[in-house]
Amino acid sequence: METGLKVCDAMTKSPVYVNIDKNAYDCSKIMSLNHVGNLIVMDEGIIKGIVTERDIVFNVIARDKNPKKICVKDIMSKDVVTISPDSDIYAAMVKMKDFSVRRLPVIDSSGLIGILSVKDILRVEPQLFDVISEKFVVWDKPKILDTQNFEGSCEMCGNYSNDLTNKEGSICCPDCS
Repeated sequence: METGLKVCDAMTKSPVYVNIDKNAYDCSKIMSLNHVGNLIVMDEGIIKGIVTERDIVFNVIARDKNPKKICVKDIMSKDVVTISPDSDIYAAMVKMKDFSVRRLPVIDSSGLIGILSVKDILRVEPQLFDVISEKFVVWDKPKILDTQNFEGSCEMCGNYSNDLTNKEGSICCPDCS
């Protein structure tokens, strides 16, 4: 179901990024100053990950760690899913659903040129709200709910893992199960 709208029509054109050596405290300050909930983590011009406010809350604050001593590379999501600016926004929504992510860095031949979030899509195409709510209701829950291992976000700590299991109805990483 193509919408006719391209990712470049909806994306935020100036994504905020930080160097991989930043600490969680500095990242939270940068998010606050820029009014964003995530930062692209770069190293020598290459995307290495994404850190979100949720990563900081679940992996630093809730674990009573010192945010000035925790490096962003230790709490960021490392498996970054990207998209082309020429892709249709419906294809972006499908990609978000398939990979259980809420934002996609936008990459062209020159590198990082933007970031696309669910909020960006709904801003330019509000009628897609029904499509998103019907098809993408289970954002954080992996499709497989038996005991075999799979990828996604741990419901306990919020970390991304490729070794999640269903532990008494909760989707958990090895550290939390």
